[in-house]
Amino acid sequence: MLGMIGSSESLPEEQRTTLTALAHFHKTRVLSGLPSPQRLASLHRFLVRRFIDDTTFSLTQEQYELVDSGAYSSASSLSSVQRSEVCAALTLTEWIEDTRAAFEEGKEDYAVSHVTKAIASSEARLNALGGRIRTMLPLLFTTLGSVTSDGGLFIMPKNRADMLAGYFLESLDETARATMRFLEQEPPAEEPSEDEENRKKKKERKLESFPKLMEGIRRLKTIAKDEDGSDLVVDRLLSSIDMLFLESLTAYAYKKSALEVVRRKKKLRQEVNDTPFSPEQALLEIMKQHLERIYAVQERACKAFSEENAPEKSGYTPFLLPDSVEYLDILDEEEIQREKKKKAGDLSFERAFLEILSADRGLFTLPRIRSRGLPGVLFLPGNAVGAYDKKADFFLLPFSALRERAFEHLLNAFASFRWAWDDSGKVLNLCADLVGSRGAKPQLELEAAFRRAYSSWLQSEIRGRAIDEHGESIKKALRPEGNFARFGE
Repeated sequence: MLGMIGSSESLPEEQRTTLTALAHFHKTRVLSGLPSPQRLASLHRFLVRRFIDDTTFSLTQEQYELVDSGAYSSASSLSSVQRSEVCAALTLTEWIEDTRAAFEEGKEDYAVSHVTKAIASSEARLNALGGRIRTMLPLLFTTLGSVTSDGGLFIMPKNRADMLAGYFLESLDETARATMRFLEQEPPAEEPSEDEENRKKKKERKLESFPKLMEGIRRLKTIAKDEDGSDLVVDRLLSSIDMLFLESLTAYAYKKSALEVVRRKKKLRQEVNDTPFSPEQALLEIMKQHLERIYAVQERACKAFSEENAPEKSGYTPFLLPDSVEYLDILDEEEIQREKKKKAGDLSFERAFLEILSADRGLFTLPRIRSRGLPGVLFLPGNAVGAYDKKADFFLLPFSALRERAFEHLLNAFASFRWAWDDSGKVLNLCADLVGSRGAKPQLELEAAFRRAYSSWLQSEIRGRAIDEHGESIKKALRPEGNFARFGE
């Protein structure tokens, strides 16, 4: 990681002056002492490009925070980043270090480390849900039983109920594995072909039996109502199964993401080898090109997606005022209350991410996710808009999304992802029918319209808000894609 050692003396005069003015602003809170946005953006880009060019260039902790978050804080007020383990997320400096180390073997990348933690976190949730269902399901089988063909009630023995619960969990896992096209490990060469065939038949039986088992569990609701007028326990069971299946899809998606990290590294090496420059020089130039493209994607997202009076700026600038908690003293009382109220209603980053996956399960039917897993997240500095960069295959989110407005930023990013991988043209044609292709830049206008409609749909799904006409149309078009993974309804 970047060390604490470093000095602004290594910066050019103009950048050193800007950094000094920024430090002065932090101490005095005098807005008139703040450098222009252009000067601040220039300082940020200089630090990033210098860090790419010169491996010996050591950033101070304050400069490191400026590169990653776009906010300048004094060393005494620096706080550790609350790392999210719900997805594979990188900061800008981690992305630079990973890319710069593309040719180093035997070193665990930040991307590999973070996706491994995401897999471990997902598997921990899987185990907890699986344990809950393994306890609840046999209990219901042995108390409620199931309806027989002659209208009687068969109360299942405990040993059979335990066995059926285990078989159901295996069938659910096999269905999630097949949905995500996650292949089992190849059997050893010496394994008899007869055993191979038996395993294949067993797998097919589990896939075929899963819908039937699920339908049988749904019927428990009717039995429970007849028994005591309540189906609350069965509703909880179905909800747990619903979450377990979603978590299974997520876990397999991230296992594919781990393979995607390796593939992306190989692709970068190939890109470097295909240039006429030396590998060292080519890698630096390619990193700068990728960085400028990422900035360009953010600039485009801000211009296209920012609502009127939205906190985002019309154009992306990699700079923020210090954290809102610290600069409340320069706001008036009304603005302070608005800031506090806004933060109180925020979903945490982890919860927002999983809520969106749960609401739009059609994401798991997209060939891109089924073949390569969920994209990673790249946190950028500045007051940006959540977006998706198809070439880099990253959700681009502002660093501040870890603390506030995560749901809104993630909605923008997922909508951008949906738009980018609309291979059939269904979403494009639907939006064209809804709002038309007027204007000089119809693609940008249609994408922004889709983002608003997609946001309206998921806001209604997750927060229970009213849905507008365009959101209702997007819901009717996209929600059925994910019905294969909905069992609680």
